[in-house]
Amino acid sequence: MKTLLYCALCCLFLMACNSQGEMQANNEGHSCTAKCVTSCSSKADREENDKFDFAMSSVCQASCGVSDYDDSDIVGIAEAKVGDITMCPVSGAIYMVKESSPVLKHNGDTFYSCCAGCADKFKEDPARFYKNV
Repeated sequence: MKTLLYCALCCLFLMACNSQGEMQANNEGHSCTAKCVTSCSSKADREENDKFDFAMSSVCQASCGVSDYDDSDIVGIAEAKVGDITMCPVSGAIYMVKESSPVLKHNGDTFYSCCAGCADKFKEDPARFYKNV
C-alpha cells in the first residue's frame, strides 16, 4: 500500500512539474526543477554518502517542503522548534516544523521529521539517519 501511494505521489509531482515546463534532466536522466537541480546528487554520491532516503526526498520536498526561504532561515535539525524552517533528517527536505510534525527521540535528543513516512523510515534505521542530526 505504501509503495502504491508513493508511486501515485511521484506521478502527480512529475505531472505537475512537467505541466509547468520547469523540468530539466541532469546527467543521470533524473528530472528536477531548476531550483533543486543543484542539490540533486549523482547515483554514486548517494550510494557513497547514503545520508538521506532519495526516494523520499522528491515526494517530501513536493508535499511537505517549503520553497520560499533563504539559506540563513534554516535552523539545525536538533535545535528546530515549531515554526522554524529546518531539514528533515530522513528525506533532506527543507520544511517548516508544525505542531503536527512527528517528534523523534534518539540518543537523548528530541527532534522532528517532516512527515509520518519519514518518521517510520527513521525508526526502521535510526543509525543511518541519526548522523544527519
